[in-house]
Amino acid sequence: MSFTPPPPSPFDPIAMPSISGSPLAPRKVTFGEAISLFYRNYANFSGRASRSEYWFVALYSLLAGFVFTFVGLSWILFLVNFIPGLALLVRRLHDTNRSGGYAFFLLLPLIGAIVILVLLCTSSDESDNRFGPAS
Repeated sequence: MSFTPPPPSPFDPIAMPSISGSPLAPRKVTFGEAISLFYRNYANFSGRASRSEYWFVALYSLLAGFVFTFVGLSWILFLVNFIPGLALLVRRLHDTNRSGGYAFFLLLPLIGAIVILVLLCTSSDESDNRFGPAS
C-alpha cells in the first residue's frame, strides 16, 4: 500500500494556480492590491472580484469612514467611493455566477441587506462562467 497525499486545498495560497493574465479573472489579493484595484476599476461593471478583494475594500471603507467622519468630510468619501463600490458589488456577484441585478435586493429594507450579505459571503464559482474566467 502506498500513501498518496490529498490534493491541495483550493484556498491554499501556495498551491493556487497561476492567473491566466485576464483582467476578468478573480484572485486572492492583499489589502494594498485590493485598494489599488478598487480605484483602477472605478466604473468597471464587468468581470469578477474575489472575496478577498471585496472584504479588504469593505475594511478600508470602514476605516476611512471613521477618519472622514471624525474630520467632518464623510460626504466626500461617499461621493468618491459610491460608483466604484457599486461596481465592486456587481463584480463580486459575478464571481458567484449571479447577475449584477441582484444588487437591487438592497432596495428591500433589512431582508435585502441580509440576502446580499449571504451572497457576498458565498464562495467563488470555481469554473469559468459567463462573467469571466476563473483564477
